[in-house]
Amino acid sequence: MKDTHSVARMLMALLLGATSITSSSKNIQLNGISYSLKGQEASVIGLIDSTTTEIEIPQYIDYDNKKYKVTTVEECAFTRNCGLIKVVLPETIRYIGPLAFAYCKNLNRINVSSRIDTICTDAFYKCNNLPVEDNIRYAGDFLVNVFEVGSQELFIREGCKWIGDNAFTDCHELRCVQMPNSVRVIGNFAFAGCGKMEEIVIPDSVELICHFAFSACADLRTICLPKNTQWYYYDIFIDCPKLNKIYLNSYRPPIILDDNNAHNPKIDFFYRFNSDNCMLVVPRGSKKKYKKAHGWNLFNKVICKSI
Repeated sequence: MKDTHSVARMLMALLLGATSITSSSKNIQLNGISYSLKGQEASVIGLIDSTTTEIEIPQYIDYDNKKYKVTTVEECAFTRNCGLIKVVLPETIRYIGPLAFAYCKNLNRINVSSRIDTICTDAFYKCNNLPVEDNIRYAGDFLVNVFEVGSQELFIREGCKWIGDNAFTDCHELRCVQMPNSVRVIGNFAFAGCGKMEEIVIPDSVELICHFAFSACADLRTICLPKNTQWYYYDIFIDCPKLNKIYLNSYRPPIILDDNNAHNPKIDFFYRFNSDNCMLVVPRGSKKKYKKAHGWNLFNKVICKSI
């Protein structure tokens, strides 16, 4: 599990989608790819020839007698490169920026390493030729979106690490989704508007659940939250009027964060959510901690259950 500072950095990058290029960087072209160099690292910023169909990005590049580690695919780096079919990313890549591969309509093969720390909003937007498995579209270990939103039951494949922003948004008929114990991140608005989903179990592997993840799930009644998530945003259950039971597997009450990724005592836990109508089911021996913790102390019904 990531340490607190590591996850905080990932949170900021996910929400802000900030690029790493600054005025002190140097842009070069090498083997058909444009890079930005800064310090000892290189960022991919685009293709020289927009008709290129296949690329393999190296782990390191040499320039002016200096070696640079390739760590980043910048914002809009490959946007609208419609000829692009295959991309091989090195294990050194840690960050894929917003809209990095957006509108690459013919892209059908790309590897997304489990070592990547950050995949920003809409990185694969409108990449409609990516492979589909059991009605879900993937870019390597990254779940992009649902192929047919009318599905009632969906199974996320084993090995999936990320559920992208808006991945299941407005799947109005979805009643059940099965997540493997490989998922680490659930993106912004990931399940927003799944109005018929009554129950969801989130595996303990999940470390980060982003803004509005389950907002407007009108029929959601029960959710099991993971053991390894150290904090939650106050807005993840906006407009979930029927939610009446929350299972928590963490012995330590998670911290509640506001829009600025800060613990703000003035903000209630679940915004636009009536905690009086919901029961917390917490691990045996942790009830007193939850009754004292900010946000969780708003719940009148707290019971213990062995896990």
